[in-house]
Amino acid sequence: PLTLKKASIEKPVYFAELSVEDLLQATKQTPLYKELPSFPASLRDWTLTIRDAFPMNDLLRLIEEKRSPLLEEVSLLDIFKHEKWGPDWKNITLRFIYRAPHHTVSHQEVDIEHARMTEAVIQHLKQNHQIQM
Repeated sequence: PLTLKKASIEKPVYFAELSVEDLLQATKQTPLYKELPSFPASLRDWTLTIRDAFPMNDLLRLIEEKRSPLLEEVSLLDIFKHEKWGPDWKNITLRFIYRAPHHTVSHQEVDIEHARMTEAVIQHLKQNHQIQM
């Protein structure tokens, strides 16, 4: 308090001393390793026009509900809005990564699974007026 008065500081001052070495030791974790896949992946991109208000999480949940056993990952590639669709619509592009753990997946195998899954999602979106075809 005396030092604060001498420095004309009227507000409370807080001080802490941290040891960087101790902090680094506390954050050390064993690195996690994942075995590299033995078989190649097959990618598919899917673009659809959905309502702007439709949450991306809901779309990913729908995909998860219809998930193929070959589906390894889904990621968002792009969101695009254009005046010709109006203010209530957007295009989204998703990337699907398919892989089988014990064999190389064929294009036909992936095409069948991708079509089954995306058609099921489209049907749900159509029923709820969330997709533009």
